Amino acid sequence: MRIRALVIVILAALEHNAYAQRLTLPELARLHAPEPLIQSSVSELVVVPLEQSLAEADSVVYGTVAQKADSYLSPDKMNIFTDYTVTPLRLIRQRVNVPSSTPGPQRLSPMVVKQWGGHMVIDGVDVTQVNENQRSLTVGEEVVLLLAYDRSDKKYVLRSPTWAFLVKGAKITPFVKRGALERFEGMTVSQFEAEVQRNAGR
Repeated sequence: MRIRALVIVILAALEHNAYAQRLTLPELARLHAPEPLIQSSVSELVVVPLEQSLAEADSVVYGTVAQKADSYLSPDKMNIFTDYTVTPLRLIRQRVNVPSSTPGPQRLSPMVVKQWGGHMVIDGVDVTQVNENQRSLTVGEEVVLLLAYDRSDKKYVLRSPTWAFLVKGAKITPFVKRGALERFEGMTVSQFEAEVQRNAGR
């Protein structure tokens, strides 16, 4: 009898979770009101080789995170995204098929980088989405990013959470210190640029 009761409880919990996953963030916020709503995601981090990442990245930029915009809901209202403006100090690599918004030389034009997650107040409820394995950008820091261009909204996204580096004293350190990325620890931006150029030609 106890086993049957336990099975019923587990099934009920699973049904509740499946139901919750179908709800939009505004609907979940209303259900949780007035308590805050926090959703945490743990994405699988696979370190893709530099050569492969470069083949799928539209830009490799060394720049400064200049501004953080307000977070906003995705069109289906299931996710929160946050935009960051990155001012390039140097474009290490740029694919020619990425359109520019204004005529003339664009090599130092600001870039809008979109990241999943952020914080919003929805119907008076604090709603937060956070990826435990992806470090958010921070205004004022210098970074090296491998980016893909999203033509649907004319913004950039990280090619992978693993291909982002913090720059301090002209040396880089990976956001994610794992596996093959460890060899880039302590490289100068110029040394990393040389690696990019060498691997891009393969």
